[in-house]
Amino acid sequence: MNKNTAMNNSKTEKDSFKKGWKQSFRDYLLFPLLVSLILIPVTRYYTIISEQRSVANDLSIKTGIEGNYDTVDEVINEITVRYTDAIDECNKLNDKIKEKNALIEELQSKISSAQNASQVEYHTIAILKDGQKTEDGIKNGLAIIDGKNYYSEDSVNSLLESKVYLDKETKSLFYDTAGTSNPKETKVALEDTEVLYDGEHYRIYKSPSSEAITLGSTQYKTGFTLSPKYGHPGKALFDLGGNYSKICFDVGRVTGASAAKTNEISVYFGEEFVEKIEINANVVSKHVEIELNNASEMIIKASTSALDGTSFGFVNVILEY
Repeated sequence: MNKNTAMNNSKTEKDSFKKGWKQSFRDYLLFPLLVSLILIPVTRYYTIISEQRSVANDLSIKTGIEGNYDTVDEVINEITVRYTDAIDECNKLNDKIKEKNALIEELQSKISSAQNASQVEYHTIAILKDGQKTEDGIKNGLAIIDGKNYYSEDSVNSLLESKVYLDKETKSLFYDTAGTSNPKETKVALEDTEVLYDGEHYRIYKSPSSEAITLGSTQYKTGFTLSPKYGHPGKALFDLGGNYSKICFDVGRVTGASAAKTNEISVYFGEEFVEKIEINANVVSKHVEIELNNASEMIIKASTSALDGTSFGFVNVILEY
């Protein structure tokens, strides 16, 4: 064997040895390492999964919602759903409780009303006029309600000769001395209108008022006064609107006011003089009736000869349609 051949053989053996060593390193050391690197995270993953399942199941048992859960989040979601459902159910129950409470209050109110209901007694009565019985046996002619007496329309009409009439539309009860079958409102008190709207040295009195007009020894809560002073007459202005046919009133010197020999009331329809009325300062009051003839406006003036003035009171003022 020559030297070159020996060297080649030696090199070939060295290469073969290196190649074999590399393969052995790969087969016996590198491959298991790679397998380990893969298995460790996989094992860790499944370990975590197992731990999560264990924690989730323990949590589900402790919260009373036992079941198969993979994660704690699933348990929390289930708790949230059940909590929401429970709240909805509570709200529904609260609504039912409120309805029942309202029903109970209504029943209690009805019971209370029934307990406090008026005590009513009905009686058959007889009618006597000037000591003589004119009718007997008017059924339910008298009702006693909480100790107060109420008489039926039949009994009242029997006593007053059918001069009482009830207007059901206006809920008004009329007593008409003429006994008409369908009476209507024909008069109105001055204080129930706004026809007296202005004036001079005048004052209006309307109920309820702590002050009053005194004529003689009688006090009147409604009406008006005219108080002429130092040659200036008292004046009352009326806007009648053509709605009235007559005005009636009682007029006299207000008690305590200065007395004079001459006291006059003048009446005008607009600028047209109608009449003059003399007032005696020593007479309590005088009844006056003035035909209005549906005038649209009226002025009442009061004058006196008293140097320091006086005051006239107009009471029981009634306007007729």
